[in-house]
Amino acid sequence: MLNIGEGAEKEALKLIDSMGVNNLIIEGKQYNKEELKELREESLGLSMSDVDAMLSTLPFITGYSAEKSIKTHALYSEYGKAESETVGVNERYFELANLSVQSGRLISKEDNTKVSQVAVLGADAALSLFPNADAIGKLIKVNHVWLQVVGVLTTPALNKDEFQGVKLGGDRNRIFVPLSTSLKSFRQTD
Repeated sequence: MLNIGEGAEKEALKLIDSMGVNNLIIEGKQYNKEELKELREESLGLSMSDVDAMLSTLPFITGYSAEKSIKTHALYSEYGKAESETVGVNERYFELANLSVQSGRLISKEDNTKVSQVAVLGADAALSLFPNADAIGKLIKVNHVWLQVVGVLTTPALNKDEFQGVKLGGDRNRIFVPLSTSLKSFRQTD
């Protein structure tokens, strides 16, 4: 009985760790133009200056990551197509989300500095776009932008898709691009 209890505890801790238990996630809220205009009279929202202020004054904050969703209308490679979500992230995203690379590499600080046209694929997205081929070094097209695949994430070793109502492993079907690329290469309408 003790072994079963210890095994269940280890599995629960592994699930919780995969969710990034030490992370605080702040998401933007969508407003119509009139509501947004009214709100901006009082506040411009969270900025990178606010993040810098938090990092310098709150000792328990050890880092941050940023993410920007990109409306994805078309996503394909020469080998297949996918219905994946595309997001721009900074280099810390993968570490803070407990994600690792199966092959290739992750997005780097240099990729963000140079606005590199590169992508890291979640395992399911890689399988959809490259069913019978290695994705590393190949090209994908997200909307109107061509990106070179530099990495593929590992599939998390989780026995569940959900834990206490929270979906797990959502990054398996995502395309990650440098945050700077998401801001410069994809129009606001994308």
